[in-house]
Amino acid sequence: MSNLVIEVLNSTVTTHPTAKGSYQICELAFKNKTFQDKVEGKKIMSFAEKLAFETFKDATAGQVFTIGREKDDKGYWKWNMVTQGETAIMAQPQVTNNVTVSKPSTTPRSTYETPEERAARQVMIVKQSSISNAIALAATNTKAKVSPEEILQVASQFVAYVLGTDSPTAQEEVSAMKALIDLTDDIPV
Repeated sequence: MSNLVIEVLNSTVTTHPTAKGSYQICELAFKNKTFQDKVEGKKIMSFAEKLAFETFKDATAGQVFTIGREKDDKGYWKWNMVTQGETAIMAQPQVTNNVTVSKPSTTPRSTYETPEERAARQVMIVKQSSISNAIALAATNTKAKVSPEEILQVASQFVAYVLGTDSPTAQEEVSAMKALIDLTDDIPV
């Protein structure tokens, strides 16, 4: 079970006829106070969530409610407890095999990367790409066998160039490429 604090923006009830009678839908627009005042909407069916429907069918703009909610078997959030105002709804203890287990309530948390995590991920991508390109460059050299250390040294030059941490002159770049190409063959014939 988790709690949700909302502020009602609008509540509209419509009646829908069926072959055996009719049912009502409360279309609720609200600010999710628990999640940065995000504007959300929910359709509450009179036959599915009776407590929530009865509470919100007459709700007016500006009213604040605390909702206790749980996911059903299909993974949909059901509003099963509603109190007016900003109060804490305690999680109902759950009994499993004669053992009472209390579920802790969780608050939503952001899953977005921080700027530091994004920067670190970009550096990892540049490094991976540079290693791939250093291997491809070494593969064009049919004269010698290239060690992993030499490939990583060339890759680090690529990384430094891409990230702008090392700005070698054009002459230094050419000499680094020649050094890689001119490696002596260490495989006996």
